[in-house]
Amino acid sequence: MHSASARQRSDGIWGVVPLKAPESAKTRLAGVLSHASRRSLFFSMANHVISTLKASSNIARLLVVTPSEISAEMARAAGAEILWGPPDEGMANACARATAHVAAAGGQRVMFVPGDLPLLDVAAVDMLSRAPVDAIGMAPNREGYGTNGLICRPGAIPMHFSGHSLSAHKDAAQRAGIKVWIVRARGWALDVDLPADLDELKSSIKDALEIARAGAAAGCREALFTLGDRPEERYAAAREALQQLGHASTASYVAEVAQRVRAETGLLPHFNMGVLSAAEYQALRPHAPSFGIMLETASERLSERGGPHYGSPDKHPAVRLETMRLAGEAHIPITSGILIGIGETRRERLESLFALRDLHDRYGHVQEVIVQNFRAKAGTKMVNAPEPSMDELCWTTAVARLILGSAMSIQVPPNLFEGDLTDLIRAGINDWGGVSPITPDHVNPEAPWPHLERLSEVTARGGKVLVERLTVYPQYIDARDQWVDPGLHRDLLLHSDCGGLARTDGKWIAGSSTATDISSLQMQATIPNADSISPQTIDIVNKCLSGDRLEEADLVHLFKARGNDFAYLTQTADRLRKETNGDNITYVVNRNINYTNVCQYHCNFCAFSKGRVEESLREKPYIVELDEIRRRVREAWDRGATEVCLQGGIHPDYTGHTYLDICSAAKTECPDIHIHAFSPLEIMHGAQSLGRTVKAFLSDLKKAGLSTLPGTAAEILDDEVRRQICPDKLNTQEWLTVIRTAHELGLRTTATIMFGHVESYRHWAQHILKLVELQRNTRGLTEFVPLPFVHEEAPLFRRNRSHQGPTLREAVLMHTVGRLAFHGLIDNIQTSWVKMGEQGSQLCLQAGVNDLGGSLMNESISRAAGAAHGQELSPAAMAALAARLGRTAVQRTTLYGRVSIERQQAAQAALPLTPVKMAKYVALCGGVGGAKLAFGLAHALPPGELTIAVNTGDDFEHFGLLICPDLDTVVYTLAGIADAGKGWGRASESWLVQEELARLGGPTWFQLGDKDLALHLYRRSLLDGGNSLCGVTTTLANTLGIKHTIVPMSNDPVRTIVETDEGALAFQNYFVARRCEPRVSGFRYEGAATARVSPALEAALNAPDLTGIILCPSNPFDECDASALCTDSIEIDMIKTLMKTPNERITLAQHVLARLKNLSSNGKVYAMS
Repeated sequence: MHSASARQRSDGIWGVVPLKAPESAKTRLAGVLSHASRRSLFFSMANHVISTLKASSNIARLLVVTPSEISAEMARAAGAEILWGPPDEGMANACARATAHVAAAGGQRVMFVPGDLPLLDVAAVDMLSRAPVDAIGMAPNREGYGTNGLICRPGAIPMHFSGHSLSAHKDAAQRAGIKVWIVRARGWALDVDLPADLDELKSSIKDALEIARAGAAAGCREALFTLGDRPEERYAAAREALQQLGHASTASYVAEVAQRVRAETGLLPHFNMGVLSAAEYQALRPHAPSFGIMLETASERLSERGGPHYGSPDKHPAVRLETMRLAGEAHIPITSGILIGIGETRRERLESLFALRDLHDRYGHVQEVIVQNFRAKAGTKMVNAPEPSMDELCWTTAVARLILGSAMSIQVPPNLFEGDLTDLIRAGINDWGGVSPITPDHVNPEAPWPHLERLSEVTARGGKVLVERLTVYPQYIDARDQWVDPGLHRDLLLHSDCGGLARTDGKWIAGSSTATDISSLQMQATIPNADSISPQTIDIVNKCLSGDRLEEADLVHLFKARGNDFAYLTQTADRLRKETNGDNITYVVNRNINYTNVCQYHCNFCAFSKGRVEESLREKPYIVELDEIRRRVREAWDRGATEVCLQGGIHPDYTGHTYLDICSAAKTECPDIHIHAFSPLEIMHGAQSLGRTVKAFLSDLKKAGLSTLPGTAAEILDDEVRRQICPDKLNTQEWLTVIRTAHELGLRTTATIMFGHVESYRHWAQHILKLVELQRNTRGLTEFVPLPFVHEEAPLFRRNRSHQGPTLREAVLMHTVGRLAFHGLIDNIQTSWVKMGEQGSQLCLQAGVNDLGGSLMNESISRAAGAAHGQELSPAAMAALAARLGRTAVQRTTLYGRVSIERQQAAQAALPLTPVKMAKYVALCGGVGGAKLAFGLAHALPPGELTIAVNTGDDFEHFGLLICPDLDTVVYTLAGIADAGKGWGRASESWLVQEELARLGGPTWFQLGDKDLALHLYRRSLLDGGNSLCGVTTTLANTLGIKHTIVPMSNDPVRTIVETDEGALAFQNYFVARRCEPRVSGFRYEGAATARVSPALEAALNAPDLTGIILCPSNPFDECDASALCTDSIEIDMIKTLMKTPNERITLAQHVLARLKNLSSNGKVYAMS
């Protein structure tokens, strides 16, 4: 609130940042940086300076003085006001004009800041802001002669920003009788003008980063920051060191280092910084998911004269407890603990533990309590004090467990215990704390860390399993929205498994090429000794075997299984599999037919759908017509299939009639084939579109030939999770209702779970329990099919909001727990070879699985999400996989019946699939002229056969918006809403905003109509939401009713710069603002060297069935040189026409296509209009 009110004042401190045009900035770095790199550095530093000023509560308003439209757009986007200036005005003149502007607006003080201070932070800004109102505040550069920051009353002294400006400003102040206030801080010191400045910038926190990199290379996950309690408040040396580092406080310094460590190494910071204020907690929370502060003792007696804490006010119990209370208020997980053997009594230890318990009961934020024994150290007042015995340490640990309860994590550092570490396990600990292969225990350097191998052996002797955790405990990762800053979620999710512990399954990733690496999970051949298995695990397994009702906590416990418990579960599940199904491994020969990937839903986990914002990374939007469905069904039958599986996206034009037609077409083509089709989402959509009940619509489908339903679209049957991953999809109860209704009608279904994204074990447990209850009532589920989340191209992962799928242990356990939980209810447990890979599937087949699912023939959904495995697993491949396990692969029907000899023989002798052939063209399109031919092509070709790729080299920023002239012209033209007279812009446009802008004196050289502006605002919001330009273009095209695929040439910015006698001009400035008047000497394409072709365009250009590429430039007379494009394998047909009418455009398009087909014998053919 204070910050908001400060920004409403016109009489507060104005921050003024003079900015050059990027083309003329940082020229002294030309010897070491390319033009593109200098431009990037300029924008990066300027944006950092503006954002830092804006973040300071002391800056009321922010003004950028610039002659550059591009610089102005960047500044506006960062929240600054703009004062236009002439080119090459110079900083002093720019500051003088800004001074007059601020004075006219009633500003009382102005702070001048260059735009090239990469280390500037809010603390440094606030230091300069505290200069007395009647003084001139100055911040020198690191050499001590330049002025990198200046604050004064408007017009108090003339500005000098060149050479020895600090002396000039001091002299001016002396002449005016104004005192000078000097602030030295590293944030002000470094301005980047020379190559040496770049070296200084790079080496600022080198030492800390070297340690962090070594830790990351050694497999560490945590960077522990251990510091004293605000040393700058007590020691002048600490204050001076911080000032040299450019920081006013330890907290500010730690924040900078932690940010760099996390960004460059991926390590998760944990702060042990002692006493902190509420403001410090808020400032540091974005940089670390957890903090630590030892209570040590709640005894005030130990802070009295003669006590160990006397003279250490930060160790006073009230101070420490208040700090921990503030952490609770800030929702920060903390580690705390007590120190024993410093003169306290046992009663005082108990009181300390009760104090910690009370804090946790109130806020829930104490994630761990450490019981640490005092060690006497040379050079301290307590060097001769006796150390506590190990028995005393074990006693205290035991009472800590009794007081704090079973849910609290209790730690004793293993390097400080002299004795058998299993005594500590028996006393009640469950955590050994941090063990570093890189750095010593800085508090107790005389006590080395134990080796992990020894710690693992000791833990096993104590009847436990050593498991790696993260700096923040699982329950806080599960509730991360409450406990962890959103900026840290990505790193936590990358490091953690779905149970919140460290991800330790090596390189195995569901669906990826690394799914062949199963070395991290060893399957034991024999059942472990019962004494080595958790009694709770045995009890839960016995409940499964006897058919007793399971609780959520039971299944959560099973999902946590590791070591001998894991082996016991997998082997018990495999024994049940053998008793229920024998040693046969079953599979069905089927064909997947995904009839469209266009979908109106916004499932955040789905990379298959191409309906809205999702970019086509592996496929373009398509629709499979009924004739093609019939052909694929017939081909599947000829290749031995007994089933076709029909599923697709929810196309906005599809109704229940569409699904009925698809079902009828398949059944009519092959009456004997089993139709396994339509997820509960498709069923509900179809029923609603026809105004029928789910039961009535299912009855219609059954009459049309539907035999069974896939139990997909279940994802996780928990609405808390569904709100995150599929907010507009059917909810849990609706899914269950559709499945239950199908069962009532005699339509059996499968049941699935899609796991490993945002959910936790409790959600898995709830999902399974809902299916158990459903099956008890209907007995209609044929099999349970776990589907590990394939993360690679999923929007949820690309937006940093999900795990990268389950770990291998978790994926195997899902199948194992399924076998146990569904024992006596569902006989068949299936593994998805597409997602698990053949090696992962083999593990599952040893852990309770009896079925490999379908041979598929075609599979699109997993591959769209990034799965690397093939689209078909033949009967021969199934047999080979089973043989490696000493078992037999048997072909089955959908309902697990026997398959005729004729079908088996047809499957064994199947010919290769006929490639799905479709003429495909890519139109490389410019603006107005290109849009006209693209319009004709869109009328001559169906949507699946044409991709229109549009130039983005003319794009630029204007008023903080991304302007895409060619892209917008093509979109408007194909949507039929372009201004026919102009060839660009919207038809029936209004210009109210433009008129008001002119009245206000703003730049009006580029005309944006009101409707056009609305599109640009929407595009900006989608881009800011993390969507790519390609995805946003798809959204806009769909919204405007365009069926064809339109993609930008790149998601990365490429800017055309025209070199003229007036200097370098952005293309639109040259073409529109200057009306092509300056003399042109050349062109540059900024960003072209690093820009990547958009994935959708790259896929279209590399498609094996690409028929031709059509060049559609705006002006073929001026823009294309046909001879430059000709090669031995390419023939170009050059066509020039004005294409005045739509009919002429369609006629021309048909002519171009005819020419392409005639020339196609030469290979790839390019035509140009």
